[in-house]
Amino acid sequence: MNNKFRLCVFGCFAVYSSNSLGLDLVGAVPYDRGIAPRTNEQREASYVVYDVLAARPDVNELSLLALTNLDQGNEWYAFSREMFLYRVKFSDASYMSALSLTRWPTEVNDESLGAFTSNYSGDWYDYGLTLDTWVDRKGIGCLSDAPLRYGDIEDDGISELVLMLGDVDRTLDILVFSPEQETVTFGMRAAFQDSFPAEFPDKAGYEYVSEIDMRSPYPAERIYAKVFVGEFDGDTETTNELIVWRKRFNPYPVGSSNQGFYLDQSSFEHYVQVDEYQRQATDQATVQQWLASKNLRWPDGYPNVSECEGQEGELIPEMHDPLLNDPDVLQ
Repeated sequence: MNNKFRLCVFGCFAVYSSNSLGLDLVGAVPYDRGIAPRTNEQREASYVVYDVLAARPDVNELSLLALTNLDQGNEWYAFSREMFLYRVKFSDASYMSALSLTRWPTEVNDESLGAFTSNYSGDWYDYGLTLDTWVDRKGIGCLSDAPLRYGDIEDDGISELVLMLGDVDRTLDILVFSPEQETVTFGMRAAFQDSFPAEFPDKAGYEYVSEIDMRSPYPAERIYAKVFVGEFDGDTETTNELIVWRKRFNPYPVGSSNQGFYLDQSSFEHYVQVDEYQRQATDQATVQQWLASKNLRWPDGYPNVSECEGQEGELIPEMHDPLLNDPDVLQ
């Protein structure tokens, strides 16, 4: 695999150097009233797909965000804000299927990863998939501004869909969807941020508290994950491997000699593709050594570079914040 991450969103091309994700990701065609550049085929397909879905009583066609045929074939995939992925056949304008997207069950159901989601115990906050931005609060790295993308992650000549989904600057989820298998084969909560400067730190006990639940107040938390794609275990028959490096940061208590956050815990997970990606029982020290042997550091993992206006190509500030007090993020 090459070591370039190339993003093409709506006709604009940029190349960012990366050692993390050996693939080219291309942005899907947006439903933006024809503002973004598109080919004649893409323009015609956008009308056909819209009309097919608008004719269905169970589809909100006004929530459609983007569509693609992955640069090949007669089948087009359209993504909606309600977290549905629709499939439409262009040649005869027929509806084929719909998939309601959720977080990847393999990740959600893994109890050992629970500490890297959140320890917030309230039941009113939805930890599912969300796509939302506010005027004054963009998504992390602005990646969710282009939520539907595609690329050949498995380096087998067949493209997968990649979804970047974020709840303003609180969460960022990355899903890999296989059109061939019609299922999500990998998912990762790349970021969960629940942090707000305490109005009364002495009373709260922390300089940073939960924005979601300020009533208690609950201490802040910042959780991030990076993924690395490559060949790691030395098994030449293993063609597709992933390493996920997670970090959880908690706030220092009031009165500490340090300010900001400290690294509470980290983990290194090894995945091998068998249909969908499956977590292996590889011990964390071994996985960490694999990364070190290839000189792969925290900034090399994906996601790493921002797509926000004025920050293009720079490291995502939230995931490389000096307030985290972690040498890894400052390399």
